[in-house]
Amino acid sequence: MNHNSSQKGQNKMNTTLETENKSLLKEKRDKASTVSKTNRELLDQKIKLVKERAENTVQLGFEKAVAHLENPGMYPLPSGDKTVERAFYNLLISLPELKQNKIIDKINQTLKASSSVRTNKYKDIVNVNFNSTVSIAEQVKAMTPPDELKFTEVEGTKIAEIFSRSADKPGQNVNGNDMNKTSAENKQIFRNAAEPQLAGVSASKVSFFVDNMTCLNPDDVRKDEINLAGFSIDSLGNNVALSPFFVGKFRKNETVNLGDKSKLFTINIDPNLIAQSFVAGLFIIESDLISNPDTVNKLITLFLAICGTVILVTLALIAISVLAVPIVTPFVATVLIGIGLSFQAIGLQIIPLLGDDISFEVTDTLAIADKVDIGETFPRTLTIGKGFDINSTFDGKYTAAARWVGEA
Repeated sequence: MNHNSSQKGQNKMNTTLETENKSLLKEKRDKASTVSKTNRELLDQKIKLVKERAENTVQLGFEKAVAHLENPGMYPLPSGDKTVERAFYNLLISLPELKQNKIIDKINQTLKASSSVRTNKYKDIVNVNFNSTVSIAEQVKAMTPPDELKFTEVEGTKIAEIFSRSADKPGQNVNGNDMNKTSAENKQIFRNAAEPQLAGVSASKVSFFVDNMTCLNPDDVRKDEINLAGFSIDSLGNNVALSPFFVGKFRKNETVNLGDKSKLFTINIDPNLIAQSFVAGLFIIESDLISNPDTVNKLITLFLAICGTVILVTLALIAISVLAVPIVTPFVATVLIGIGLSFQAIGLQIIPLLGDDISFEVTDTLAIADKVDIGETFPRTLTIGKGFDINSTFDGKYTAAARWVGEA
């Protein structure tokens, strides 16, 4: 009896210790998880501040262009034609006076705001010199940023890890659908139009295709005569502009194949980089506006200048953070992924004021953290236009069957 009682006591003690150990282990894991979550939240907030700084630099470029329009002698533009202020100015002067004045009034809401409002919005870059011929982006690049915008080596490594996990996988749509779950018509297009996949043979470039477009809601009650225009840029700043071209006439629920016009952009892949991202941006333009394609081309040039500014400002922050070289490209690529949201905010200011014949831009990003093989396909389903939208004068809504493809 004594032996059994002693054994039972020992077993009970062991069970108690085991329970306590499990409880202690769970407590440590929960604590580690909380710390990890807190660190991730802090990192996300820091990345958000980087994007905010880049967007504010763009907005200051808009303001400088408007200031120059009103007083060119006092507020000279930079000599380069690829700066935001020069590109925005060139767009403004191409517009009819009524549309030009609407955009100027919009920009003046911040340009002529009180000092406290401007400081609250622009923070440490509020005092860029509008009287200088140095571009706003270059001025911001030269500034010493606050400590909350400096990244540690650990944070840089974490960004690289996050980018690697979130990078695109061949054959997987951006909405998480497997390529095999796309419509039968789209699957046939993928089979016919893509290069044969060569496993293990690295692609030297990626191309962006739009195979067909479907009208869900026409902008015109009868039918739309639709043109596409756009741009593409990578995380190094290499870019391609797509001038407007005619796609076809659409009625509700009608699909038009682009055929030999389907390849829109091609950009080289840098074999020396471990991470890259590529952005494609598209606009729908009705034929009425194409009577003046110069306006559309200047809008495309502006968005490319915006991309260049985002990359320049981001690289400046990397330089002062002294991140290791392998971390630099995932860092820039990560910031560029969020550029679509910046375009939406910027487009909201400008595009509705251009008239009712142009949609908001839609952007798609390809993020790669490893080599891409020839023929590997990254399918997309894009929605261009929102139909009846209070923020837009363009009432059309279209879907586009699109894809990125690795090429030799």
